[in-house]
Amino acid sequence: MKPVSLYFICLIPVLFGVVSCTLNEADQPVKIFGQITGTTGNGLGGVDILVKRGDLEQSVVTSDNGRYELVVSDAGQIGMTFSKAGYTSQEKSLVLLGGEKKRVDLILHTLSEDAYFKFAPAEVTFYNTGGTTGAYIDTNVSFEQESVPSWLTVSIEGTTLTIQCDSNETSEARLGYIVYNAAYNLRDTLKVRQFAGPVLKVLHYWGKDVSGFSSEKPFVTFSEEIKVISVKSADKVLDYELSTDRKTVYVNNLGLSLFGMSDVHLSVKSDDDRPLNFIIPVKMYINKRSVSQQENKFPVFTSDNKFVWIYSSDYMGNNVVIKQFSVEKYEEQKQLSFSKMSGIYYNPFNNCLYLTIPVSVENRNMTEVHLYDAKTGIFREKFTVDYKGAQIVDMDFARNGYGVMVVGENLLYIDSANDHVYDVFPGAFSLYDSYDSKNLIPSMVQICNNYQTFLLYGKNSGSTYYSYAIDAGTKALSTIHTSKYNGFVASNSSPYVFYFSSNLFYMICQHVLTKETKTLSLDKNGIVSMAFLPSGDGLPQVFTSLLSIISATDNSIYNFDYPYNGYNIQSSHDGKLLLVSYNKIGYLFASDALTFFLKNLK
Repeated sequence: MKPVSLYFICLIPVLFGVVSCTLNEADQPVKIFGQITGTTGNGLGGVDILVKRGDLEQSVVTSDNGRYELVVSDAGQIGMTFSKAGYTSQEKSLVLLGGEKKRVDLILHTLSEDAYFKFAPAEVTFYNTGGTTGAYIDTNVSFEQESVPSWLTVSIEGTTLTIQCDSNETSEARLGYIVYNAAYNLRDTLKVRQFAGPVLKVLHYWGKDVSGFSSEKPFVTFSEEIKVISVKSADKVLDYELSTDRKTVYVNNLGLSLFGMSDVHLSVKSDDDRPLNFIIPVKMYINKRSVSQQENKFPVFTSDNKFVWIYSSDYMGNNVVIKQFSVEKYEEQKQLSFSKMSGIYYNPFNNCLYLTIPVSVENRNMTEVHLYDAKTGIFREKFTVDYKGAQIVDMDFARNGYGVMVVGENLLYIDSANDHVYDVFPGAFSLYDSYDSKNLIPSMVQICNNYQTFLLYGKNSGSTYYSYAIDAGTKALSTIHTSKYNGFVASNSSPYVFYFSSNLFYMICQHVLTKETKTLSLDKNGIVSMAFLPSGDGLPQVFTSLLSIISATDNSIYNFDYPYNGYNIQSSHDGKLLLVSYNKIGYLFASDALTFFLKNLK
């Protein structure tokens, strides 16, 4: 065994002592002390100091001179938070050694010293056309709006601003300031510039609304004089004309389709070279919509041409829905629903819909008539027509409120201007079949000739059709025509009536007052319905279910080349609007679009 060194033996107690001392210091508490001052250097009393180590917390408050002292039981990592009302809080993270004495001094800033408020960006610019842009507020304080120029609209969400600018119609550039005030007397302004106007813009174009079809060519009218760069459709360059005032562009060689739509692309510049590109949705119709197969009654236009009401039901004629559409855009406005209804009529005297509902009381048939305001759709009143156990078959009204209705095998008058009094029409005895005295010949009633003449139509037991006229003012009754035609159409836009039959190659046009007639030949048969188009004081034009336009003036016929027929064809009281259903789509036309543009249609 080797001898142990005396030096090593003496070193062992020393080493054990060092280790023992190190372990004891690591477990020793830590003293933290210091002073909290403001930016002036003076001590701050009442500062809350929170120390967190894991889930353990302890706190202390500074004395009046800002000094503090606390002891943390364990070494390690701690977090310290310094806070005082009116000052910006601060946080520190420290690593403490056992037995250490740690000095932590801190300067706290008042909220006003740390407050900031500023727009970013400091300036925005708009074109003269106006538009929308955004800005941001960089801040840590509350704020409020002081002022905004009248040509700007500002909305704010959080610290994000949305700025909307009107178009500048003046010849001067605009400069304005959006001003906001903030806490601690902070304030900032956002400068807004806008280029000078006036704005080059489109005022009107063909098909924009009903009035947009009054030109003989597709057109676009601008707000000022322009120079045309190009006019195209489907990459085809189109010929055009510029009006003498250099504000309207007319397109010459654009082929138009009855139910189709083409986009015309125009590029123009103002005299000071401000550009504008515009796409015209060129179409013949105002608008279109899907059509139910159960829209089995003719649409009803109001006399002011603002609305049209359309009737639909289920296959059994129940669950009736009547929808109101605006004429301006052919969009649904409201609807009325009924479990049962037999007819829809219109009275221009009170601008009301007359909705007929068949009822039976103690085995006696009668008709309830419900009146709804044709503008608002609000229920007005109801009354009952109870005559010989029969129900209303058809009716119509003149502008003075006088009406004529077929009730079973009876012809009655009804006076809406006199509490809807009704009774047998004088002279009705002459309208019965000579071979069957119980059979009333007319079964259909239609007002025409600017609400001045009732036209009655029907057939006798020998299948001869009779046409009668009643003057809405004098109540004079006369027979005006007999024929084998099973169809007729009249309109308030004209003093004429057409008689037609689907199996014949000709039809009759007759003046309801003079009784003069004109026979028109057809290039094909199959017409089942038609409607009047405006024709001024001359002989009328009609649009037929064969998708053709026929003029009574010269017997000219224009056929639109489509594989199916139209249906539910009806024109407004003045003939200026036309509804046509085709292939389950309903189209509303301005009649001018058809009569003025025949040469451009394909």
